[in-house]
Amino acid sequence: MKQLAESTATFTMKFFISLACLLAVLTPTLGRLIVGGHESKPHSRPYQVAIYNRKDIKDHYCGGTLVHKRWVVSAAHCGKGHHGFAGLGLHDKTNHSEAGQQIIRGTWHLHPDYNGGTLDNDISLFHLGRDAHIGNGKIEAIRIAKTRPHKAMKLLVSGWGATASDGSARSDVLMEVVVRAQSMHHCRKVYGSSSITDNMFCAAASGKDFCQGDDGGPIVGHYGHGIHKNSTTLEGIASWGSGCADPAHPGVYVTVGNYCDWIKTTTKDAVQC
Repeated sequence: MKQLAESTATFTMKFFISLACLLAVLTPTLGRLIVGGHESKPHSRPYQVAIYNRKDIKDHYCGGTLVHKRWVVSAAHCGKGHHGFAGLGLHDKTNHSEAGQQIIRGTWHLHPDYNGGTLDNDISLFHLGRDAHIGNGKIEAIRIAKTRPHKAMKLLVSGWGATASDGSARSDVLMEVVVRAQSMHHCRKVYGSSSITDNMFCAAASGKDFCQGDDGGPIVGHYGHGIHKNSTTLEGIASWGSGCADPAHPGVYVTVGNYCDWIKTTTKDAVQC
């Protein structure tokens, strides 16, 4: 009996240690930042959205992407509560007097199949309470790509998250970094086939990644260098990873194109891929 009890205790301890390690990898840190990148040219990423809990915007905790004058795409794990606030037309978050900025209250719509344990279906829609002032050069909506980005495709990640791999430093100005999409085979080899679902993809570059503060933000394709292009497409949503800019672990993103039907239905045909 004593040996059985000790064996059971050992098994239980190993189980919880393994579970804790798994959760440490899968659990996103709300609010992740751009590591290894550089400052974006002001208002060259006019689709970028900052998500706040309160209107007095002392600090954002997630990012998002404007895809319609009334709709923002973000991560489901960013959906704290029923309501929130979206900051549009921002570059320097500490400058609240610049013309063209908008702070709009909105409502969260999380994907009904979102799994907080595996982070599958980590996508949400944020419905703005009033129209965003699109077309002023500082606020623009972009279209959604219909398919997963192909291997080695150049992609751009942006946000105000941490700029150091330990998450210790945050940026007041919008930062960006260029990464490349990786094959599903490599992504599953790194994280395990059970962790990477068909709704996810990986992207990375040496010493470059999203980090604390960037979750929910955009990873885009067909972008301009230092300038916004109408061809820009939303390819994915910053979702999770192991650390920030860890060379052995790429960032994991939601494949937005997998949710075109849900997006169309939820927005009542306002947003289509």
